[in-house]
Amino acid sequence: MTTTSSQLQVGAVMTENPVTVDVHAPLSDASRLMDIHDCRHLAVTESDTLVGILSSRDILLAANAAEKEKQDITVGDAYIAYPYHASPSDSLVKALDSMMGLHISSTLVVDDGKLVGILTTYDVCRVLRDLLEDASEETEIV
Repeated sequence: MTTTSSQLQVGAVMTENPVTVDVHAPLSDASRLMDIHDCRHLAVTESDTLVGILSSRDILLAANAAEKEKQDITVGDAYIAYPYHASPSDSLVKALDSMMGLHISSTLVVDDGKLVGILTTYDVCRVLRDLLEDASEETEIV
C-alpha cells in the first residue's frame, strides 16, 4: 500500500534531533550554531527544559532593535516562548494548517513532553519534491 500525501504524519517528514541552544546563551552563539549546522531554527532550552524556538529572523530583528550592545544580547531577548508544537503522530495536513494559520515557517515536534524533531518549510518542500517526482515517473510514457 502506498502512502498518500494526506496520510503523511509529521514524524515521517520532520528533521530529527534538532539543534538546541540555552536561553541564556549569547545571541552570537546561536547564530554560530545555525552556521555550523546549516539550519535556520534552534530549539531553546533552559536547564534542559524546552522553552521555545529561535529563528534566524528572530536574531536579525533582535540585533536591529536591541538597545543593548550586540555582545550583551542573549537568546532570551529574541526567542519565541512556548510556541505552537506538533506531535510526531499528527497528520502533516493538520500541522501545516496550523502553521499557515499562525504564519510560521517551523514548529517543534514534541512527544510525551520531549523534543524529538522540528518541522520546517524546507522539510515540507523536500517531501513535495519527492511526491511530484514520483507522480511524474508514474505518468511518463516509455
